[in-house]
Amino acid sequence: MVTKVLIVDDSRTYREVVRAYLEMEGIDCVCAGGTDEGLALAIQEGPDLVITDMSMPGMSGLELCRQLKANFKTSNTPIIMITSSRGEDTARAAQEAGVDLLLWKPFPRELVMEAVNRFLPPRPADLATHYDA
Repeated sequence: MVTKVLIVDDSRTYREVVRAYLEMEGIDCVCAGGTDEGLALAIQEGPDLVITDMSMPGMSGLELCRQLKANFKTSNTPIIMITSSRGEDTARAAQEAGVDLLLWKPFPRELVMEAVNRFLPPRPADLATHYDA
């Protein structure tokens, strides 16, 4: 089974950084530069996980999450939201929108992979690592 993650961020830099982290671990990625494109790709591609920025032009990442959770094709897809906004209001808004995990920018590779691995099934390399005698 191929694991696929959708990355939605208007910042090309953050999109490419997250993509590089995931592809180094053998995870296929699909990227969108905005929420409208992200919503269409999520419905079309059926990713195993969505990683989205919170603040983007047009529809916000929060609204994207609400729409993904309301759509029968994507309602069970876990969502990791990344943001530079900190505070209780941000965390509450993310939770109310259906976000499964919130990460704050900037983030180290290890934190991203720890978050991603919480929601994805083990990959063959992971199984070999965990079950070597």
